[in-house]
Amino acid sequence: MEDKISLIMKAVSVVLLMLFAKVCFAQEDCACSVKNLAIVQNHLDSLTKEDVQLLLCTFDESCANKVEFAQFSNEMLLEVLQRRSDLLIAEISQNKENINLAIILSEFESPIHDGFDVKGIINSVLALDDNEVKEQILKALAEAARKL
Repeated sequence: MEDKISLIMKAVSVVLLMLFAKVCFAQEDCACSVKNLAIVQNHLDSLTKEDVQLLLCTFDESCANKVEFAQFSNEMLLEVLQRRSDLLIAEISQNKENINLAIILSEFESPIHDGFDVKGIINSVLALDDNEVKEQILKALAEAARKL
């Protein structure tokens, strides 16, 4: 009986270890992923929850010195906010524990170019239901508008 319990415990441990390793690998794969950004770019006209999650998971401290990624990610983040602020804010709100909100807010504060209608984006965000993330994003966008 003890042998069966021991065997079951080992099997469960191996399965848990494999699942943990897969989750860690998936997260590492996502950070700074230009591939994920390209997927989002290709879906801009029909963004889904999954697309937005692919975008959000790319933001990480390890991307700070990756110039190509930094420009592309900033552009995609603002483009998604401009097109689907409702979906983006909902996904950020629901996944705050799994994303780097500080980096994302910093990106909103510093648009990579002035081609974005920051005041128009602010107006579309203002029309959404109130929540903490919306207020944080509005504050970041107000800083962006001040800089432009």
